[in-house]
Amino acid sequence: MEIENQPQQQIPQQETQIPQQETQIPQQNPYDTTAQEQEIGLLENELAQNEASLEADFAKELSQQLTSDDEELFFENKEEFFKKILQMQNDFYYNKVASKQERMQMLKGEVAEKKTFAEIQNAQDEFLKNNPNVDINKLLDFFSNDLPKRTQAELENLTPKEFFNKLLEIYNGGQSKQPKEKLPKEINATPINADSFQNGGDDSYFERF
Repeated sequence: MEIENQPQQQIPQQETQIPQQETQIPQQNPYDTTAQEQEIGLLENELAQNEASLEADFAKELSQQLTSDDEELFFENKEEFFKKILQMQNDFYYNKVASKQERMQMLKGEVAEKKTFAEIQNAQDEFLKNNPNVDINKLLDFFSNDLPKRTQAELENLTPKEFFNKLLEIYNGGQSKQPKEKLPKEINATPINADSFQNGGDDSYFERF
């Protein structure tokens, strides 16, 4: 008796779906000065090394750069020869020292400016926490457009915390002369744009808010 081979039933395979997790990119602190301070440290070390051996390094550079034509120029036209030597010396000094000093000063300016903006931002956050009904944008617009320059200068000499409190006091004092007008309750506080550091111009820190 022959037994027929029955086809095996295929069990459908279920695809296992692995839930995809959204990758959250950590928000960068716009006022972080770590990178600038690290570069400043490297530049300071490099400058110290370059300045310690500046004359010896230039003498070596000069011996490698001078050509036979330069040697002939020494006998034919000493004035032009020494002009060329001085130009080479200036270029060498700029590359080894001056350019790094310029970069370091620029970085120090960025660090100081970021720290100032961070202090202002923290003062603004604390101020809004204590005065939740204040429209900070309207208050700063009042500072920039309605106050005389002398009053602005006096306010800018205060600490950021004192600045906001005094500005509100002045604003409310002016508004009290106009009945039924109060500060709006909308609070769309705009954080400082860190990109504005390079484009500050002559405006004060508070005007760049």
